[in-house]
Amino acid sequence: MKTAIRALGFTLFVVGSSAAFEAHAVQTAYFNVGTAYLVDTNAKTKAAQVATSLGARSGRYTDSGTQRTINLTTPLSYEVFGDWTDCQVQQAWRRDIQTLTLKRLSGSAKKGQTAVVQSGVDVEIAGCNVGQVTPFGSPSDAGVTLSHLALSERPSMADVVPGTKWAGVHEDPYTPQEFFPGTMAADVVTWQSSGVLRFEKSGRSVPAAVNAEGWWALSLPGGERRYTRLSRDKATGAEVWLMGDFNGSQFTWASAWWVSPYRPSRGFGDVAAASRSWAHGLIPTEYFRNMYTDFSGDVYSYGGPDFGWTRQAGWTWQFSGLNINHSLETASMSRARPWEPVRRVGTAQWVMEEYRITSKIDGHILLSMPRRLMHYIDTGPAVKPTQAGATSLMRQSKEKEPAMAPEGLRLKALARDAVGGQVR
Repeated sequence: MKTAIRALGFTLFVVGSSAAFEAHAVQTAYFNVGTAYLVDTNAKTKAAQVATSLGARSGRYTDSGTQRTINLTTPLSYEVFGDWTDCQVQQAWRRDIQTLTLKRLSGSAKKGQTAVVQSGVDVEIAGCNVGQVTPFGSPSDAGVTLSHLALSERPSMADVVPGTKWAGVHEDPYTPQEFFPGTMAADVVTWQSSGVLRFEKSGRSVPAAVNAEGWWALSLPGGERRYTRLSRDKATGAEVWLMGDFNGSQFTWASAWWVSPYRPSRGFGDVAAASRSWAHGLIPTEYFRNMYTDFSGDVYSYGGPDFGWTRQAGWTWQFSGLNINHSLETASMSRARPWEPVRRVGTAQWVMEEYRITSKIDGHILLSMPRRLMHYIDTGPAVKPTQAGATSLMRQSKEKEPAMAPEGLRLKALARDAVGGQVR
């Protein structure tokens, strides 16, 4: 059976590359966290250019009012892996995305919601039928529903000025990858009054400026990286930004994630204030972390209707200044998930976090999630389960949720093993 590729992690942009192209271009971003399309089309020539997390492409498009179809000159490609076959190899395909169909669902051309459909062919590259070509996708498919916004309607960048600090900015070189941010670590930066931007972890300082087009341009050693704000949610403080590397005429890749002002204040407060049930900002009905007043903790995640809820007990937590360090120790491995407070908006606590599993046998890293900006929702006090002898992994039946799940957290979506190709 072919393994499904999650649309949440795929990122795509269409961008202009010349003054002649841009003179007749209309730019609209189609986006969600971890997924974004910036469609830059030339209404006069019907040309389009595409930069993605997989590379850059050009194409042509047709438009029928609320539906736009972009045919790529060269497909965007990545690999899809499946099961082990009778041929004693793991089956694999190269997925070639040849066409993008954008179907407006609501709103106007400037703002609303759009279904984005990818279509093309899967070419078997490993298995029993190497070379076999199978079409996938159709313009009639439901696709993935995203928000869309004309770039002329973007929120202001007036607060992005020297003297401010920001979380979620990346300095790592980008390599082509299916999911974003993938292997790229995010950081906290200080934009100094001199106009120089300083990265907290590396200590590197680079020139930065907001240009006339509303992009925050950073002069990294490998070239120019650009950021611009797409949306703001006053209730949670969530800000989705576009980002990508710009080579002087076009983007060589582009994607979207959160960026936040850095205002840690008192962090999580005291033990009582931190001992809450924290729901994951991306999947609040599927994953939450309970922190108890005795510095122990549990993690609950939903594995879909076939697996139900899983409880991972045995976590501990402790303060380290304003930060909180989560850890889980077993005989063979050590898990660590530090949280650095970034900002608190209502019930949403924004943090810089990373996750690492290290072998106690030979010391090598079994799993690593690079540092990223994330937020967790305070759903109420965490009540420690009273049953004795709770196992470290407890699987609930698909009809039940854990008895200690916070009230109001009810499953609404199918399970995901990862979000944007990353560990939750």
